[in-house]
Amino acid sequence: MKVILSRKGFDSKNGGVPSPIFPDGTLFSLPIPSSRGSRCFGDVDYRPHNLGRVVESLTNGKHQSVSSTHFDPDLSEKALPRQPGWRPSLGQAGIALTHLHNQNVEVGDVFLFYGWFREADWRGNGEYKYANGGINRHIIFGWLQVGEILVVGSDGGAAVVSKPWLEKHPHVVGEWGKRNEIYIAKEILDLPLAGSARTLAGGGTFDKVALSRILTQPSQSNRSLWVLPSGFSPEHGQARLSYNENPARWSKGDHHGKVLLDSAKIGQEFVLTVSEDKLMMDWLSGIFTF
Repeated sequence: MKVILSRKGFDSKNGGVPSPIFPDGTLFSLPIPSSRGSRCFGDVDYRPHNLGRVVESLTNGKHQSVSSTHFDPDLSEKALPRQPGWRPSLGQAGIALTHLHNQNVEVGDVFLFYGWFREADWRGNGEYKYANGGINRHIIFGWLQVGEILVVGSDGGAAVVSKPWLEKHPHVVGEWGKRNEIYIAKEILDLPLAGSARTLAGGGTFDKVALSRILTQPSQSNRSLWVLPSGFSPEHGQARLSYNENPARWSKGDHHGKVLLDSAKIGQEFVLTVSEDKLMMDWLSGIFTF
Protein backbone atom coordinates (compact mmCIF):
# COMPACT_ATOMS: atom_id res chain seq x y z
CA MET A 1 0.00 0.00 0.00
CA LYS A 2 1.13 3.54 -0.83
CA VAL A 3 0.20 6.85 0.77
CA ILE A 4 -0.04 9.95 -1.41
CA LEU A 5 0.56 13.30 0.28
CA SER A 6 -1.52 15.53 -1.97
CA ARG A 7 -1.20 19.32 -1.81
CA LYS A 8 -4.61 20.97 -2.27
CA GLY A 9 -6.39 24.24 -1.56
CA PHE A 10 -5.29 27.88 -1.67
CA ASP A 11 -1.57 28.52 -2.03
CA SER A 12 0.63 31.51 -2.84
CA LYS A 13 -0.18 31.27 -6.58
CA ASN A 14 -3.76 30.02 -6.49
CA GLY A 15 -5.85 32.07 -4.08
CA GLY A 16 -2.93 33.87 -2.45
CA VAL A 17 -3.88 33.37 1.22
CA PRO A 18 -3.89 30.45 3.69
CA SER A 19 -6.93 28.38 4.53
CA PRO A 20 -8.26 29.25 8.02
CA ILE A 21 -8.11 27.50 11.36
CA PHE A 22 -10.86 28.91 13.57
CA PRO A 23 -10.50 29.41 17.35
CA ASP A 24 -12.26 26.12 18.12
CA GLY A 25 -9.67 24.26 16.01
CA THR A 26 -11.96 23.79 13.02
CA LEU A 27 -10.15 23.42 9.68
CA PHE A 28 -11.61 24.99 6.55
CA SER A 29 -9.73 24.16 3.34
CA LEU A 30 -10.33 26.73 0.57
CA PRO A 31 -10.54 25.15 -2.92
CA ILE A 32 -8.61 27.05 -5.57
CA PRO A 33 -10.28 29.61 -7.86
CA SER A 34 -10.82 28.52 -11.45
CA SER A 35 -12.29 30.27 -14.49
CA ARG A 36 -13.72 26.95 -15.69
CA GLY A 37 -15.05 25.62 -12.41
CA SER A 38 -18.58 24.22 -12.22
CA ARG A 39 -19.24 25.60 -8.73
CA CYS A 40 -19.15 29.05 -7.18
CA PHE A 41 -17.56 29.61 -3.79
CA GLY A 42 -20.96 30.63 -2.45
CA ASP A 43 -22.47 27.25 -3.40
CA VAL A 44 -20.49 25.46 -0.72
CA ASP A 45 -21.39 25.27 2.97
CA TYR A 46 -19.38 23.98 5.89
CA ARG A 47 -21.93 24.85 8.55
CA PRO A 48 -22.07 27.34 10.08
CA HIS A 49 -19.68 28.84 7.52
CA ASN A 50 -20.40 29.60 3.87
CA LEU A 51 -17.35 29.28 1.64
CA GLY A 52 -18.25 32.40 -0.34
CA ARG A 53 -18.36 34.64 2.74
CA VAL A 54 -15.10 33.21 4.05
CA VAL A 55 -13.26 33.69 0.76
CA GLU A 56 -14.54 37.23 0.19
CA SER A 57 -13.53 38.29 3.69
CA LEU A 58 -10.11 36.64 3.90
CA THR A 59 -9.05 37.84 0.42
CA ASN A 60 -10.43 41.37 0.96
CA GLY A 61 -12.73 40.91 -2.01
CA LYS A 62 -10.13 39.64 -4.47
CA HIS A 63 -12.27 36.49 -4.83
CA GLN A 64 -16.04 36.83 -4.67
CA SER A 65 -18.83 34.53 -3.53
CA VAL A 66 -19.97 34.30 -7.17
CA SER A 67 -16.46 33.47 -8.43
CA SER A 68 -16.01 29.94 -9.72
CA THR A 69 -13.86 27.38 -7.96
CA HIS A 70 -12.24 24.06 -8.76
CA PHE A 71 -14.02 22.16 -5.99
CA ASP A 72 -11.73 19.15 -5.91
CA PRO A 73 -11.11 16.99 -3.93
CA ASP A 74 -14.77 16.68 -3.02
CA LEU A 75 -14.75 15.04 0.41
CA SER A 76 -17.63 16.33 2.53
CA GLU A 77 -21.13 15.02 1.80
CA LYS A 78 -22.77 17.94 3.61
CA ALA A 79 -20.94 20.62 1.61
CA LEU A 80 -23.40 20.45 -1.33
CA PRO A 81 -26.74 18.88 -2.26
CA ARG A 82 -25.99 15.29 -3.30
CA GLN A 83 -27.46 12.75 -5.69
CA PRO A 84 -27.85 9.11 -4.61
CA GLY A 85 -24.65 7.11 -4.77
CA TRP A 86 -22.32 10.03 -4.05
CA ARG A 87 -18.84 9.21 -2.80
CA PRO A 88 -15.77 11.33 -2.06
CA SER A 89 -13.64 11.81 -5.16
CA LEU A 90 -10.52 13.41 -6.59
CA GLY A 91 -9.82 14.29 -10.20
CA GLN A 92 -6.35 14.41 -11.67
CA ALA A 93 -5.01 15.11 -15.15
CA GLY A 94 -1.94 15.88 -17.23
CA ILE A 95 1.55 15.77 -15.73
CA ALA A 96 0.28 15.19 -12.19
CA LEU A 97 -1.70 12.16 -13.33
CA THR A 98 1.33 10.82 -15.18
CA HIS A 99 3.29 11.03 -11.94
CA LEU A 100 0.63 8.97 -10.14
CA HIS A 101 0.77 6.40 -12.96
CA ASN A 102 4.57 6.26 -12.78
CA GLN A 103 4.33 5.64 -9.03
CA ASN A 104 1.81 2.81 -9.64
CA VAL A 105 -0.95 4.35 -7.52
CA GLU A 106 -3.82 1.86 -7.48
CA VAL A 107 -6.95 0.71 -5.70
CA GLY A 108 -6.36 0.49 -1.95
CA ASP A 109 -3.80 3.30 -1.81
CA VAL A 110 -4.57 6.29 0.41
CA PHE A 111 -4.49 9.99 -0.43
CA LEU A 112 -3.81 12.31 2.51
CA PHE A 113 -4.69 15.87 1.52
CA TYR A 114 -2.74 18.72 3.07
CA GLY A 115 -2.67 22.46 2.58
CA TRP A 116 -1.49 25.83 3.83
CA PHE A 117 -3.31 26.90 7.00
CA ARG A 118 -3.18 29.78 9.48
CA GLU A 119 -5.25 30.77 12.51
CA ALA A 120 -8.20 33.06 11.80
CA ASP A 121 -10.99 34.70 13.78
CA TRP A 122 -14.69 34.52 12.96
CA ARG A 123 -16.57 37.63 14.00
CA GLY A 124 -20.00 36.00 13.55
CA ASN A 125 -21.24 38.75 11.22
CA GLY A 126 -19.77 37.38 8.01
CA GLU A 127 -16.34 38.89 8.71
CA TYR A 128 -13.24 36.72 8.92
CA LYS A 129 -9.72 37.92 9.73
CA TYR A 130 -6.38 36.20 10.19
CA ALA A 131 -5.26 36.19 13.81
CA ASN A 132 -2.33 38.34 14.83
CA GLY A 133 0.76 36.20 15.25
CA GLY A 134 -0.76 33.24 13.44
CA ILE A 135 1.66 30.57 12.19
CA ASN A 136 1.71 29.33 8.60
CA ARG A 137 1.63 25.53 8.59
CA HIS A 138 1.05 22.58 6.31
CA ILE A 139 -1.71 20.47 7.84
CA ILE A 140 -3.45 17.27 6.71
CA PHE A 141 -7.16 18.01 6.35
CA GLY A 142 -8.66 15.00 4.58
CA TRP A 143 -8.26 11.52 3.15
CA LEU A 144 -9.43 9.25 0.35
CA GLN A 145 -8.74 5.54 0.01
CA VAL A 146 -8.99 4.57 -3.63
CA GLY A 147 -11.88 2.21 -4.36
CA GLU A 148 -12.13 2.81 -8.10
CA ILE A 149 -10.16 4.68 -10.76
CA LEU A 150 -12.48 6.07 -13.43
CA VAL A 151 -10.84 6.88 -16.77
CA VAL A 152 -12.66 9.98 -18.01
CA GLY A 153 -10.50 11.27 -20.85
CA SER A 154 -11.52 14.36 -22.83
CA ASP A 155 -15.27 13.63 -22.78
CA GLY A 156 -16.95 13.39 -19.39
CA GLY A 157 -20.32 12.29 -20.81
CA ALA A 158 -19.74 8.57 -20.35
CA ALA A 159 -18.62 9.09 -16.75
CA VAL A 160 -21.83 10.96 -15.96
CA VAL A 161 -23.94 8.22 -17.56
CA SER A 162 -22.31 5.59 -15.36
CA LYS A 163 -22.28 7.79 -12.24
CA PRO A 164 -24.85 10.60 -12.44
CA TRP A 165 -23.66 12.07 -9.14
CA LEU A 166 -20.49 13.17 -10.95
CA GLU A 167 -22.51 15.56 -13.12
CA LYS A 168 -20.82 18.73 -11.83
CA HIS A 169 -17.45 17.29 -10.92
CA PRO A 170 -14.79 19.60 -12.40
CA HIS A 171 -13.11 16.71 -14.23
CA VAL A 172 -16.22 15.83 -16.24
CA VAL A 173 -16.97 19.42 -17.31
CA GLY A 174 -14.85 21.83 -19.30
CA GLU A 175 -11.96 20.90 -21.56
CA TRP A 176 -9.56 18.17 -20.52
CA GLY A 177 -7.07 16.09 -22.45
CA LYS A 178 -6.94 12.33 -22.73
CA ARG A 179 -5.00 12.06 -19.48
CA ASN A 180 -7.91 12.74 -17.14
CA GLU A 181 -9.14 10.41 -14.38
CA ILE A 182 -11.22 10.46 -11.19
CA TYR A 183 -10.24 8.55 -8.06
CA ILE A 184 -13.38 7.41 -6.20
CA ALA A 185 -13.29 6.48 -2.54
CA LYS A 186 -14.10 3.13 -1.03
CA GLU A 187 -17.33 3.01 0.95
CA ILE A 188 -15.47 2.18 4.18
CA LEU A 189 -11.85 2.84 5.05
CA ASP A 190 -10.05 -0.48 4.78
CA LEU A 191 -6.93 -0.22 6.91
CA PRO A 192 -5.75 -2.25 9.93
CA LEU A 193 -6.18 0.69 12.31
CA ALA A 194 -7.42 0.63 15.88
CA GLY A 195 -10.44 2.26 17.44
CA SER A 196 -12.95 4.46 15.62
CA ALA A 197 -10.90 4.49 12.40
CA ARG A 198 -12.26 1.02 11.71
CA THR A 199 -15.67 2.47 10.88
CA LEU A 200 -14.66 5.59 8.95
CA ALA A 201 -15.87 6.29 5.42
CA GLY A 202 -13.41 5.71 2.60
CA GLY A 203 -12.98 9.47 2.22
CA GLY A 204 -13.66 12.52 4.31
CA THR A 205 -12.29 15.52 6.17
CA PHE A 206 -10.70 15.95 9.55
CA ASP A 207 -12.90 18.61 11.07
CA LYS A 208 -10.34 19.88 13.56
CA VAL A 209 -6.61 20.34 13.74
CA ALA A 210 -4.57 17.77 15.67
CA LEU A 211 -0.86 17.62 16.42
CA SER A 212 -0.49 14.29 14.59
CA ARG A 213 -1.79 15.91 11.39
CA ILE A 214 0.49 18.95 11.41
CA LEU A 215 3.34 18.34 8.98
CA THR A 216 5.25 21.58 9.64
CA GLN A 217 7.87 21.63 12.37
CA PRO A 218 6.44 23.57 15.35
CA SER A 219 7.35 27.18 16.09
CA GLN A 220 9.10 28.13 12.86
CA SER A 221 8.11 30.11 9.77
CA ASN A 222 9.02 27.71 6.95
CA ARG A 223 5.83 25.69 6.44
CA SER A 224 7.65 23.35 4.04
CA LEU A 225 9.98 22.06 6.78
CA TRP A 226 8.20 18.93 7.96
CA VAL A 227 8.53 16.52 10.87
CA LEU A 228 8.12 12.85 9.89
CA PRO A 229 8.98 9.45 11.38
CA SER A 230 12.74 8.85 11.12
CA GLY A 231 12.09 5.58 9.28
CA PHE A 232 10.84 7.57 6.28
CA SER A 233 14.27 9.07 5.62
CA PRO A 234 16.43 7.59 2.82
CA GLU A 235 19.23 6.61 5.22
CA HIS A 236 17.02 3.97 6.83
CA GLY A 237 16.27 2.30 3.50
CA GLN A 238 12.68 1.52 4.53
CA ALA A 239 10.81 4.18 2.60
CA ARG A 240 10.75 6.33 -0.51
CA LEU A 241 8.92 9.65 -0.93
CA SER A 242 8.69 10.80 -4.54
CA TYR A 243 10.19 14.22 -5.38
CA ASN A 244 12.04 14.00 -2.04
CA GLU A 245 14.53 11.21 -2.64
CA ASN A 246 17.62 13.42 -2.23
CA PRO A 247 19.16 12.61 1.20
CA ALA A 248 20.23 16.28 1.51
CA ARG A 249 16.58 17.19 2.06
CA TRP A 250 16.50 15.12 5.24
CA SER A 251 18.14 15.91 8.57
CA LYS A 252 18.06 14.70 12.16
CA GLY A 253 15.05 15.79 14.16
CA ASP A 254 14.39 15.83 17.89
CA HIS A 255 15.87 12.37 18.62
CA HIS A 256 12.40 11.02 19.50
CA GLY A 257 11.96 8.93 16.40
CA LYS A 258 11.47 11.98 14.17
CA VAL A 259 13.32 13.45 11.21
CA LEU A 260 13.11 16.82 9.44
CA LEU A 261 12.32 17.08 5.73
CA ASP A 262 12.75 20.22 3.62
CA SER A 263 9.86 19.16 1.38
CA ALA A 264 10.00 19.77 -2.36
CA LYS A 265 8.20 22.83 -3.72
CA ILE A 266 7.29 21.13 -6.99
CA GLY A 267 4.67 18.46 -7.54
CA GLN A 268 1.06 18.15 -6.41
CA GLU A 269 1.53 14.68 -4.98
CA PHE A 270 4.35 13.01 -3.08
CA VAL A 271 3.94 9.24 -3.12
CA LEU A 272 5.19 7.41 -0.03
CA THR A 273 6.14 3.75 -0.29
CA VAL A 274 7.19 1.98 2.91
CA SER A 275 8.54 -1.56 3.09
CA GLU A 276 7.71 -2.06 6.76
CA ASP A 277 3.93 -2.24 7.28
CA LYS A 278 4.12 -1.47 11.01
CA LEU A 279 5.98 1.79 10.36
CA MET A 280 3.28 2.96 7.97
CA MET A 281 0.37 1.81 10.13
CA ASP A 282 1.75 3.37 13.31
CA TRP A 283 2.01 6.71 11.51
CA LEU A 284 -1.45 6.41 9.95
CA SER A 285 -3.01 5.37 13.27
CA GLY A 286 -1.83 8.65 14.76
CA ILE A 287 -3.23 10.65 11.86
CA PHE A 288 -6.63 8.93 12.09
CA THR A 289 -6.90 9.42 15.85
CA PHE A 290 -9.78 11.82 16.53
